[in-house]
Amino acid sequence: MRTSFPHPERFHRVWGIQTGTEPLFVWEPIPPSDEYVALGMIATKEEEAPPLRCVHCVPREWVEPAPELVKMLSKPAPSVLD
Repeated sequence: MRTSFPHPERFHRVWGIQTGTEPLFVWEPIPPSDEYVALGMIATKEEEAPPLRCVHCVPREWVEPAPELVKMLSKPAPSVLD
């Protein structure tokens, strides 16, 4: 499974907010090479990146682009961390 569906190389924090009592951080998995893609993102309550083993990447040849651009359903709140 590690060969066909490897774990990401690292995570990139794309969004975070610390208001109220529960912080929220959103992380993008960075695939180990251009041969793989990550589908989706990971959300945590901690500022530290999630464990690499919590997600797998898939072969790029197995996916295709969405037919239309994804439209935002809501306006993102400004991050107090960035």
